[in-house]
Amino acid sequence: MKIQNALIPLFAACAAAFAEPENASGEIEAARAEMKAAFASFSDAQNLIRSADSIFNAESSSLFQKEEEFRSLARDFAELENSAQSLKRRIAAFKTGFAADVEGFKSAKSTLEDVEKILPMARAKIKSIEAAIEALRPKVAQNPGNMYQDKREFESVQADFQSAAAALKSAEESLSSTLVNISVATPKMEGVAPAVALAEDYAARLESLNAENSEKIGNIKAPLEELAEQYAQAGKELAKCAEDANGARAVLMKSYGKLADLVLNKIPASGKFADIEFSRISIFSALPKISVGKWDRGVYDAGFAVADAVDQFAMKSKGEAARTPATLYGAPSVMRNSAAAAQKPQNLRAEFLGEFSKISNAAFEIREAAKFLRAAANEAQLQNAAIDADINAAQSLSMDAISLFSRAQTMQSRIQTAETSNKILESRRAIFKAQFEKLAEAAAKKTEEGVEKAKAAAESAEKIASEI
Repeated sequence: MKIQNALIPLFAACAAAFAEPENASGEIEAARAEMKAAFASFSDAQNLIRSADSIFNAESSSLFQKEEEFRSLARDFAELENSAQSLKRRIAAFKTGFAADVEGFKSAKSTLEDVEKILPMARAKIKSIEAAIEALRPKVAQNPGNMYQDKREFESVQADFQSAAAALKSAEESLSSTLVNISVATPKMEGVAPAVALAEDYAARLESLNAENSEKIGNIKAPLEELAEQYAQAGKELAKCAEDANGARAVLMKSYGKLADLVLNKIPASGKFADIEFSRISIFSALPKISVGKWDRGVYDAGFAVADAVDQFAMKSKGEAARTPATLYGAPSVMRNSAAAAQKPQNLRAEFLGEFSKISNAAFEIREAAKFLRAAANEAQLQNAAIDADINAAQSLSMDAISLFSRAQTMQSRIQTAETSNKILESRRAIFKAQFEKLAEAAAKKTEEGVEKAKAAAESAEKIASEI
């Protein structure tokens, strides 16, 4: 309303003296100058908002850093506060688990000693079969069979037996190594009890020290929460300023459009005023739309394509039978030891068939014995590893208790640092408040001023357009 009242004399003067081109030119230049001033005010408002945003980001970032430091302090304190009971539970669970591991260790050791007793019999079996193979070798050499079939089968069962014997030897070596490791486990277990006692002592001292720091931690949190609320409110005020400025920008753009339409379209088409020339002044100077407190983040939605595996049975789609290496070339000799795959060779000499079967069966028995030995050795190794883990765990318990107690001792100095930081933040908040409010108020005033000038220029343009 104030703007309209102020413009009434201007419009009246235009109506009286608008008949001459020079008068029209003066009125239009005045409207253009008003529009230029509107953009200048709006640019000032944007710069003020950006300045406010800059100090807001600086102070809120500083507060965020201190909040992160407090959260770290609080996490450490929570861990320390609960560590006494946590250590007690861990120690109790450890004692139970350690007792069970000791019993399992003893059982595995006993089983391993029993398994070791079958080795002499297995060795004797191997020597017996090796002798049978050597006795059979010249016979097969003299009668290799049709297409060397007997000779090839002899070589196959011999290789299978040698593989089984090698497996037994490997299992025997694993057994011997495991027995050595077990023999030194008992002395190591004696160090568990002192380590557990040390952990219990430091756990009790830790619990006592944590109680002294509890109240101070709570006193640090409250001021930070209050400051966070104050800066959150300032952020809302800043966003409101930006929103108002962006709304004003739309008004300026629309007003400028009306003025441009007058100068570029209506004046040239008016006939009498078509030859009016205007001064060269840069009017449009609006900065881009303002955005405060926002950060763009790239979004990557593209996944990684996984190529399908080649279908080895693709031939079935054409009605062809899929073939595997086993169907093409026959099962390897080692598969003869499988109960499911075992089958008698075909077309062999009767005099060799029994010997070949004897060798093959012996290979199966020896391989089974090797599996049994290795399984027993593996079980003992697992139990021995469990004992080693228990020894390390007992040491870890005591080291953890000592470490946590040391951290509790440094907690007091960290609390003092946090208290000092809070005082500094509160002082900086007072300075920020004064600066921020001054900038926000000035930005609002400049925004309003720009809108008023833009509307006045637009109304002048409309009035002039109606008179020509």
